[in-house]
Amino acid sequence: MSETKKASSNSTNRLGRYEVVRMARDWIIAMKDTEEYRNFGQSEIVKQAIEEVKSGRATAVDIEKALAARKKTAGSTSEAGAKNPEKEITKGEK
Repeated sequence: MSETKKASSNSTNRLGRYEVVRMARDWIIAMKDTEEYRNFGQSEIVKQAIEEVKSGRATAVDIEKALAARKKTAGSTSEAGAKNPEKEITKGEK
């Protein structure tokens, strides 16, 4: 086996291939709306996420923090959107 192939399979074996896929999926979910990834195509995002997970640039801790931050911002956005100003105006007029 060549050195490149051996190094690649060792990095995958540390996490396990299914763990790499799960982490890459979560990383894609967390990062797809950021400025860095906004202009990438789907295949480019997938390739970048897998590379970042396999290389260790995106760790499980980083991914969890990014997902938590995304949920937090999504929650605050939906709460703000839950108050419909038009309905409040209508209630005030009645």
